[in-house]
Amino acid sequence: MITVVVNTYPHNYRGVDLEKCLDSLAQQSYRNFKVVLVENNVNQIGVEKIVKLFLNKIEVKVVVCSIKRLSVLFNIGWKEVKTEYVAFLADDAVADKDWLKNIKIELDKNERIAAVSGPVISSCYPTGEMHSLYLKMRSSVLGKMFIGPYIYLAMENCPTVPGKYFGSGAYSFGTALPESINFSRAEIDLLTTTSMGIKREVLDELGGFDEIYNFNHADGDLFLRIKQAEYKLIFSPKIKVKHMVRIGPSRNAYYIGKDTGIFHRKHLRPKSLRSLLGAVLNILVLNVYWMYSAVSKKDVSQLKGITGYVEGIFKT
Repeated sequence: MITVVVNTYPHNYRGVDLEKCLDSLAQQSYRNFKVVLVENNVNQIGVEKIVKLFLNKIEVKVVVCSIKRLSVLFNIGWKEVKTEYVAFLADDAVADKDWLKNIKIELDKNERIAAVSGPVISSCYPTGEMHSLYLKMRSSVLGKMFIGPYIYLAMENCPTVPGKYFGSGAYSFGTALPESINFSRAEIDLLTTTSMGIKREVLDELGGFDEIYNFNHADGDLFLRIKQAEYKLIFSPKIKVKHMVRIGPSRNAYYIGKDTGIFHRKHLRPKSLRSLLGAVLNILVLNVYWMYSAVSKKDVSQLKGITGYVEGIFKT
């Protein structure tokens, strides 16, 4: 049996998205599974009404927690699980009908395979803020002059491959692109809790997610620790989901900045001159972005991304 952990978060479309998410699980070709739904104590009655729609199709256990930290919620979810394999699916993601089947196939292949994922195709384009900035830079002459060195130094000339973590602290965004379904199966550096399967014994061994993080990078931190423990992370184009991207609490500039600073403090270790220059450039881009965001959105609170980053780097 596999247990699927679904975390619910507050946003305007949560009810609609959660119903689509559970419906995609109810239609899975692999039937030996159950669901643990971690309700973030926003509208428990509303969630239970949605769960009742699927009582005859899937087994769902609802666990309630009001703590607003994704790292904590992730840990609560998998610690409720007794099965050998755990799958994570975001409440705003819709799984392909063979999603669980292909997760099991991959996890069964090799004892050193710790976790697997695949295309997490965004419902919007650009797929996120950094992808949007990347496309804007490529569309202007001045932008191209800057983006060229950044792609070479910080992203090692491969920004659109799946799950690559660079020595600069940057990472690729190819998994969210529509063309990711055409990528080959490969061992990679980073997966995503939006859609993944993982062996519970690995979570036990490594202590799960580091709860120092608020909304971002807790999964990336786990994946890098998995790699450090000499396990494998696999990207398979057959493990497909559609991600109904919404603006949620992770868009808080201060927490994005702070979590990024913490992540860099723990994992940013350039091993070459190219990586070192890329790291300097990447940090500069991340913090200049908050200035750009403050101006473009006419919202001075976006500058808290810079103060958050500094705090994350220098404070424990």
